[in-house]
Amino acid sequence: MSSINNFNTIINNMKEKSIKFSKKISKGIDNKKRRDFVSEMVYGLLASSSCYLSNIARSLKEEITLKATEKRLSRNLDEFNNGKEYTSTYEDVRNKILLDNYVEEVRNKIDENTVFCFDPGDIGKKYAEKLENIDTIKDGSTGEYIQGYNTIEVVGLTKNEKQPIPVYTRVFSTKEEKFISTSKEYIEAIKYLNKKFGKKGYMR
Repeated sequence: MSSINNFNTIINNMKEKSIKFSKKISKGIDNKKRRDFVSEMVYGLLASSSCYLSNIARSLKEEITLKATEKRLSRNLDEFNNGKEYTSTYEDVRNKILLDNYVEEVRNKIDENTVFCFDPGDIGKKYAEKLENIDTIKDGSTGEYIQGYNTIEVVGLTKNEKQPIPVYTRVFSTKEEKFISTSKEYIEAIKYLNKKFGKKGYMR
């Protein structure tokens, strides 16, 4: 019985912390429904340790079918930016608010000795039948050319933190209307870091 109580305590603590964090990063989001959605997603990501909607939906344990929860989350994701793409300039999208608020939360952890590491990656959608701006990419794990999206992630390595601190992330496709080049995507990332952290840190 004590182990069950301990488990429940851990879950409740995680929920409480995720709610507090969600409130901070969603400050400025235009309505409560979308702020609640951010809270659900943050908790679901933590509880499931997964970015798959099916796993996130399962962790929410709603009193409706799993399929219905998945559809609701998918619809809310689509509506979150009114169907707009996550553009490299971060114009007029709610994702910008989330990223900016998050960076404000970690800003005090970044100092002159921080090393910013750029990590190019990919999200494979090998069996996807229809996704917006789906691209042909090279799978970094297998070297195979598949359907998917390219990614850029930047983390900060600091002396005082055991884990890398994510400070920037971008999912993009060469088929986006505003896409210019991969180099331009990296330049946008550097501009963002300079804007938020000034001359702090080194880039690698």
